Amino acid sequence: GIRKLEKITPEHQGVLNFLGKYIKLLLPAGDVWVPPFCTYKEINVGEQMVDIPETKVYTKDNRQATLHLQLQIIVSDAYEYALKLASMGKPGDTTDPVIGAMIGKIKAAVRLYCEGLEKLQSLNEQKEDIVATVMDPSLNNGLTTKLKDEWGVEILSLIIRTVILPEELIAAANAVEIEDMEKASET
Repeated sequence: GIRKLEKITPEHQGVLNFLGKYIKLLLPAGDVWVPPFCTYKEINVGEQMVDIPETKVYTKDNRQATLHLQLQIIVSDAYEYALKLASMGKPGDTTDPVIGAMIGKIKAAVRLYCEGLEKLQSLNEQKEDIVATVMDPSLNNGLTTKLKDEWGVEILSLIIRTVILPEELIAAANAVEIEDMEKASET
């Protein structure tokens, strides 16, 4: 193997692996020589926005909606993150299995909350409640604390961008609204 030169920018830290095993964390220092037979992965330790498109949820009335979520995260502990990354991923993998697993846990928490809703129509009005429940460690079984302590990732915010209700529900709501407007105009 040949040594190669890697650049570590100020917003990143580097993870050095030897034959798939974690060796050490490289702090931002400009150019760094990577020894032979080692792989290197950069970790973004700055704030990141992560899109979570198409999270399907169901309510107690067995109606389905689609949510588009967005997370604002930061790697708060690059060492823990690097250990989790080394245990979950492949050293040369370009995808981030830690972020992928975290997204899975957030989606599950949102789905669990939505299952308790009586009616799908209330989903739009309860977006803030969903976010508060998922983000509050005392209400989410310690999910956010676990992600920070065991994974080295802190969730700064969760945003529900859009709620897409089924077409038949929208059509029924529109029909009721039109009917109400016609009744109001007759009087």
